[in-house]
Amino acid sequence: MTDDSASVLPPDFQAIFEASPDAYLVLLPNPPEYTIVAVTDAYLKTTMTRRNEIVDRAIFDVFPDNPANDGASGVSSLRRSLDRVFRTREPHKMDVLRYDIRRREEEGGGFEVRCWSPRNSPLIGADGNILYIHHRVEVAALTDDRECRLAAIVESSETAIYGNTLDGIITSWNPAAERLYGYSGDEMIGRSISLLISKDRPDELPSILERVKSGERIDHYETERICKDGRRLVISKTISPIKNAAGEIVGASSIARDISEPKRIEIEHGRLLESLRQERARMENIVASVPGVVWEAWGQPDSAGQRMNFVSTYVEKMLGYSVEEWQSTPNFWLSIVHPDDREAAVKEANRAFTTEDSHTNEFRWITRDGRALNVESYSMVVKDDAGAPVGMRGVTIDVSERKRAEAERGRHLEEIESLNVRLRRGMRETHHRVKNNLQAIGALINIQTMEYRDTVPVKELHRLSQHIHALASIHDLLTRQSRSDPEVEDLSVAAALEMLAPTLQSMMKERRLNIVAEDILLPIHHGTTLAVLINELVSNAIKHGEGDVALHFAVSGDRVRLEVTDRGPGFPLNFDPAAAANTGIELITSLAEWDLQGSTRYENLPDGGARVVVEFPLPAKKDPD
Repeated sequence: MTDDSASVLPPDFQAIFEASPDAYLVLLPNPPEYTIVAVTDAYLKTTMTRRNEIVDRAIFDVFPDNPANDGASGVSSLRRSLDRVFRTREPHKMDVLRYDIRRREEEGGGFEVRCWSPRNSPLIGADGNILYIHHRVEVAALTDDRECRLAAIVESSETAIYGNTLDGIITSWNPAAERLYGYSGDEMIGRSISLLISKDRPDELPSILERVKSGERIDHYETERICKDGRRLVISKTISPIKNAAGEIVGASSIARDISEPKRIEIEHGRLLESLRQERARMENIVASVPGVVWEAWGQPDSAGQRMNFVSTYVEKMLGYSVEEWQSTPNFWLSIVHPDDREAAVKEANRAFTTEDSHTNEFRWITRDGRALNVESYSMVVKDDAGAPVGMRGVTIDVSERKRAEAERGRHLEEIESLNVRLRRGMRETHHRVKNNLQAIGALINIQTMEYRDTVPVKELHRLSQHIHALASIHDLLTRQSRSDPEVEDLSVAAALEMLAPTLQSMMKERRLNIVAEDILLPIHHGTTLAVLINELVSNAIKHGEGDVALHFAVSGDRVRLEVTDRGPGFPLNFDPAAAANTGIELITSLAEWDLQGSTRYENLPDGGARVVVEFPLPAKKDPD
């Protein structure tokens, strides 16, 4: 080594860095603080800070948002960029950003509006980890007053404004866009604008981007967007290409306005107009289809100056006179009244006009071909703003047919009286059936109270309820039959079982009820007794048996046989119904032996299970007379 080389001092890199003419910060990669470790003099001058006041402090503690700017997003935007660099290890150049700087107290305090164009770059060490983040503010952006003003305008605008790349990736997102869509800038920047587009519009974004790439500006484009909370907004957008310094299209800017309410009002206004149009057409159709003369007249009814303001076209069909004749001739209505009715007709019309009352007037009109029509006129008084009568409006209909019908009505009185007789007979029969059912219910209650003196168990009340449902089903069946035949006296067994089946099956739960029945007609009393008996037998089979329950009903000669079987353990050895009598057995015995004049057997099946057989004589049919 020579003496000359030994005299060269090592470079002072920190001094060189601090003297750089550009505004730089060096930050530690320690989110969320991003601590400042070095700063250039140019940066200190630009930001009105001092080195000893900011080094070793978190950047966002040194440079907070301007509290006077409600829409300030400097901190969130810069943090988002730094986080991106830390995550991707790639440089990131930010758009022009408004980031107000705090003045020193000796310079007046408060904040000074500033706009920046920052660039953040990672410094990667030999081990592949980030050593520092290099934060640079381009001086050219700081001196571009116009660009700063534009950025401030975008930032403070009440209209949603955002930018995106030609691939649809969002690069900027102002506070108004946050308020409109509900997504913050942190949530949207770096993500596709398709997040806001409904899935039922798959071709919309590609189409818009293609038009922007071709240099087209899209004005007042109406579409629908989805907010963060799921609401759908109707949006009017203006989309413009963004060009770089070389004039190349590099992205798009969108201005979006929520027109949901104006659109709703527009749609509602159109709907109301259409509704009014339809209502008017409907009213015109109604008036045209009224089988009478709809009219409105001004002046007193018997005045020579009274004129028809409106008369429906039905007047030509009904009387043969034209609308023009009615409207051109004063008091035309009175001139065609039958001479014998004219005095009474005008008197009644004047009475209604002077008393300001609605009224009905009957008289005869003479048609153009000379026929006399009986008409009935319904009218009301029309009043002015002061409440004084100025005219009348109403409808006059041809009641000639009604008059003829009234003359023929007397001939139908005898037929009506005959129907009334049948109705009274049917009511007596219904009363009798209801009375019998109530007596049956009373008997069931008496059986319960005889066995349980003080308190009837709930399960017995359930059993009683099932019997009442069975009686109600039979009563419902008889009521239906009586509508076609008021004198019905017999009951179809098949129909009765069909009515009882839902109630019985509901008690079975997952078990099945198999019904095989021969259809015969039984007297109503036998039918209601049979309903309660079947209900009790099936209930016992469900309670004491197992598996499915079978019900067979058949007729052999003059005897009727009812069987109910189950697959349970059967009756105890030497089972004696009389000795084991309880409420259920007593009810079965009473119904079978006393009401049906039959007998009851309790049997065990050879292959397991129990069977109860009820036999009773087939009731003799009544003579037709």
